[in-house]
Amino acid sequence: MGFRSGMGELRESALHADRVCGFEFMSSFPVIDYESAVSAYMDNLSTMLRGFVPAKDTEFLATWVPDEDQVRGIVGIFEAAKESGIPGVTVRVGADTQAVLSQQALRTAAAQVGPAEIATDGETLVLTMSFRSLDPFAEVDPVYAAALREEARSRRYEGKIEPEAGCLAAASRSQGLVLMVPFAIEAWQACGRDWRQLRRALWIGLLPLSWAALALYMHVRFRDALLFVQIQRAWHRTTTWPWVGIWHALQKVSLPRLASPTPANNLIELACIVFFGALIAIGWRRLPASLNWYALASLLLILTNSAILDQYYDPLMSSMRLCLAIFPCFMTLAYLSSREWLDRALMTFGPALLAIFTVIYLQGGWVA
Repeated sequence: MGFRSGMGELRESALHADRVCGFEFMSSFPVIDYESAVSAYMDNLSTMLRGFVPAKDTEFLATWVPDEDQVRGIVGIFEAAKESGIPGVTVRVGADTQAVLSQQALRTAAAQVGPAEIATDGETLVLTMSFRSLDPFAEVDPVYAAALREEARSRRYEGKIEPEAGCLAAASRSQGLVLMVPFAIEAWQACGRDWRQLRRALWIGLLPLSWAALALYMHVRFRDALLFVQIQRAWHRTTTWPWVGIWHALQKVSLPRLASPTPANNLIELACIVFFGALIAIGWRRLPASLNWYALASLLLILTNSAILDQYYDPLMSSMRLCLAIFPCFMTLAYLSSREWLDRALMTFGPALLAIFTVIYLQGGWVA
């Protein structure tokens, strides 16, 4: 029987409609239907001498061979998966195979490869094995790992937010005031509509206290409470709609003159805004709501204070530097860099951009 016909029967014998060739993805682990994989292997003995792969993305089974001992056959899948370096694998075992094997023997044998979680799905036995280390310091140099583990054990992380810290953050820079957004969301999620509990969150109102104190000082000293806001005009900044600065920057990007300082600098600032905006969008379903709204509010704050007065040449001035405070974007970037190709791209282009910006800075150009 040819490979295609074997795969056709394998599709028909799948337990679920969305499983193809005895294989599917649950979370990030491949799922192997043991009986289907054995059947496909036997059907293709006449057409494939080596490199058996029952379906796309199951290349780790190229070295796997079914065994008359069903326990050895199942454990062999785990061994092949572990040797290939994938993060984990799930094997589904049907009732027919369960009738001729000892579950206790299977548990014992699987434990020799790694920790296995065993569950049932109707009459199907589901075995999942993860090869990821549970030790967060497993990849840290042994010289430092012991000290880091001890430090982690000695500290208590209670998730307590100090209002004084929020005041200092707001006093240090205007973007610190955006902390009111995630604090308010966290308080609402913790207390719900219980107004008695929400009273405990009134300390969030202390965050603008530093701004109020600065405004009072400006009024007493210079007779202008908003002087610290108006002084931004010295850097050609003014409060405007978020898209105005982007539109002005686009108008200053001239393709024929792209190598000159003004178009190049505006293109870099635009790319930074797009990059961080994309990271916020990607992380929206992966990060807590408080972090997502903090990131969005921070980006909007940057865009609503564009340098568009006096036809200034760089409407999105300092966007690269200001966006560095949007820390949730870096959490999303860390999540995405778990993909090897993206991690390599970041490790390649990151230092290259650092070198380029360093040269621009040393030549007297504006970087951030």
